[in-house]
Amino acid sequence: MKRILIYILLCINISNSIGQNIEFSGGVIKNNYFDLARPGENLQSKYTSGYGYSFGISIFNLKIDTNKYMLFMFKVDNYKGSFKITNSGHISTITEATVDKITLGLGIYPFHFKIRKIIRFNFGLDIR
Repeated sequence: MKRILIYILLCINISNSIGQNIEFSGGVIKNNYFDLARPGENLQSKYTSGYGYSFGISIFNLKIDTNKYMLFMFKVDNYKGSFKITNSGHISTITEATVDKITLGLGIYPFHFKIRKIIRFNFGLDIR
């Protein structure tokens, strides 16, 4: 009896999710650190790029109200790299850092339109 009840509940749940698009995205991220200030005689910097990754999942055509479809997105980004800055002015300082940062993102896109059923544009809010 429990199996039949679970099967019925799963069928009802799956029937509500028909028509939704689930999208996966991923890739490699390469950092490029740089100076905004021009290095002078006393300031030397060395930057090392690092490779990270990006992974995302989104659900489109999720019906919220009777006629409103939205896109929800969750994303994980990982950044890596290192730098060393040497300032040999009146007081010598050396700053070194290794960066390994993970950011989480959540996106909600309530507005969308299509061009010739080929290209879809989504507009909304992305929080990281």
